Amino acid sequence: MHLSRDGWERLHSESGTRVVKTSQATGEVLVDFVVGGNVYRDSWYAPVQVRCQRPYLVAGGEWFEPFGGNTGWAEVQMSVPKVALGHSVAEYGDTRHAVELVLGEIAVLSGQVLQADEVLVRRADFCRTIKLPNQESAAGLIDELAKRCKYPNRDADHWGRETVMWAVREESFKAYVKLPELLKRRGRPPASELDRIAGFRMKGGMMTPTGLALNPIRAQKALKAAAAGQVRFEVSLRSKALIGRFADSGRKQGHRYGVLLPLFLEAVESNIGDEIMRAEYDKVLSFEEVSSSDDVGDRLAIIFGSAKANRLYRFWEILCEYGDKGAREHYSKATFYRYRSALKLARIGTLGNDVEIQSARRRRTRAEIADLLSHLEGYGEHLRACHGDEFVDELQKEAGLPVPRRRTA
Repeated sequence: MHLSRDGWERLHSESGTRVVKTSQATGEVLVDFVVGGNVYRDSWYAPVQVRCQRPYLVAGGEWFEPFGGNTGWAEVQMSVPKVALGHSVAEYGDTRHAVELVLGEIAVLSGQVLQADEVLVRRADFCRTIKLPNQESAAGLIDELAKRCKYPNRDADHWGRETVMWAVREESFKAYVKLPELLKRRGRPPASELDRIAGFRMKGGMMTPTGLALNPIRAQKALKAAAAGQVRFEVSLRSKALIGRFADSGRKQGHRYGVLLPLFLEAVESNIGDEIMRAEYDKVLSFEEVSSSDDVGDRLAIIFGSAKANRLYRFWEILCEYGDKGAREHYSKATFYRYRSALKLARIGTLGNDVEIQSARRRRTRAEIADLLSHLEGYGEHLRACHGDEFVDELQKEAGLPVPRRRTA
């Protein structure tokens, strides 16, 4: 963001200052950030980091001056869910609200009214989350993605059973399990993201509640339960990739170094994130939506492994044959939505499926058999008298009915 000299100097003088505001009514964190970012020891804790920057030399000898005129500027890195909810275990869709909240606080610190068209978006991370039954299932999905899925012109980097990523210089796509990230301890003194969220800080060698959460212990338990089994898919776009995506979608990016904030927020509110995520799924998993039984079985086995694939395949068959209403009668509410999410992730469709066609064919066959059975029951003796036992037996075979064994002379 562009700042006047006085505004830049004033904000720069706040380097190392932690800004925390909570709701007096609920105790929820409304804004929590660090000015000075990497200067402040606990900078990684903060949902928002602010660094005051001067123009600097980049590769190739060009001075990076996003707003020209050899002026100072501030770099803001923020997590929308963390700003709005205090954590990123759940998703949050109102990006505009979170941005306005943070920019309002920066304006107070700098003493300068910030104009939206003087804020430049140079990186954006879009994410989607799926919830699997347990942590083992989440780790198993990461394994399957790392082993089986490809990305054009990219190699997969794999960190244990926690993260798999396909990256190039300007963009990356990754999948990772959420719980280990939440529990990992780092920094000096070491503490986890869960500690920060629940409102704990290391003080005097002991974890001490800071008052950010009304009930820290309960908050920790609830967040751990919510994060267990979560797999997060995330695409990161840096300036050139972000500009390219906007150009591909027919939008003007408005700046050579990134996308101006009003244009970016407008695009986010028109669900550009969904378009980008869908394109990345297509590249990584290299597939389009399928709905034939053979393709569905193969797709599920690749992504989820054979055991879960069998359960999901049966769910898909029921969904195709009986629809949503019928499937809900076969499964609990939680299982129904979990399985539906899994099918959505794997790009499994129900339109034009052969299960429905085969089911209709079976219904017609059963109706024909019932009709033939009724005919045989009414005229069986007459047929036997006229055409003999062998003729009637053949009819029963065609109808799928049992044929009595007869003694041969």
